[in-house]
Amino acid sequence: MENYDKKLNINFHIGYHKTASTWFQKYAYNMHPQINFLNTIKNERNKNFYDLFIEPDNINFNIENFYKYFFKNFQYNDDKYLNLICDENLTGHSWTGRGSYDLMNRIKLISPNSKIIISIRRQDEMLKSLYSNYIISGGTFSLKRLINDVNHEGHLIFKKLEYHHLIQKYLNLFGEENVFIYKYEDFKKNPILILKKIFKFLGLIYNPSIEKKLSTKINISTNSFSRFFIRMSNISYLTYKHSYIFRKFDKFSLKSSKKLDNVISDKVINNWRNSNSILNNIRDLDLDAEDYFFKQY
Repeated sequence: MENYDKKLNINFHIGYHKTASTWFQKYAYNMHPQINFLNTIKNERNKNFYDLFIEPDNINFNIENFYKYFFKNFQYNDDKYLNLICDENLTGHSWTGRGSYDLMNRIKLISPNSKIIISIRRQDEMLKSLYSNYIISGGTFSLKRLINDVNHEGHLIFKKLEYHHLIQKYLNLFGEENVFIYKYEDFKKNPILILKKIFKFLGLIYNPSIEKKLSTKINISTNSFSRFFIRMSNISYLTYKHSYIFRKFDKFSLKSSKKLDNVISDKVINNWRNSNSILNNIRDLDLDAEDYFFKQY
């Protein structure tokens, strides 16, 4: 593909993180007969997309290199199939959101008529899930230290989780009719309904064959019990094999606390409430149903 001025026709599922993006990549989109899924997990094209589109800052982003290498040996087809990319990193760095606006503008640059899919998750649950991933990846800080240490990126998570900022930008740039927003909690409760809505939004048929994959878990979750012992194994330099054993205790141990009020300040909770209220006014998502207004706090 040598015409770097050519505007593409690609649709994007941009995350957020920890909202089953990997499952969508592996099953919902990759298995759909009408979708040309461009960044299949663990293939060279997916690596090229991250390295050439997501990772570079504005100084180092080179659109010619992106076109040249991402579409190398790739039959681009916007007639027979719907082209789609799904990558949660398009919402920016998982803890800081860094780069999210630049990535939005890059999407607009290469594919101005894109349809955008955005999934959100209640902020305290999102934070617990991000922290679990941090621990599984070898982290040693407690959650309280992680989100309060100004020398660590964790302290920047609160602003990123004020979802309305980025979502409003997408609505303004791509048009309200071209942005579909759903709650991760709704997908967990009724995945078939959400899948049908997504495919309808994309103008595609529903693919019932993916229903057999709904019970397939991609990323292993942890609770407070296993997170503590994994963190201790990280501090003690135990092997990943040892830390993995602790995750096996999840089904026998107590569930993690539903509240993080001993870790998150009232100011942060109020900021999240205000952000969710603005978002609910922008797009009626029935956020009260999953206590996005934090009445339990």
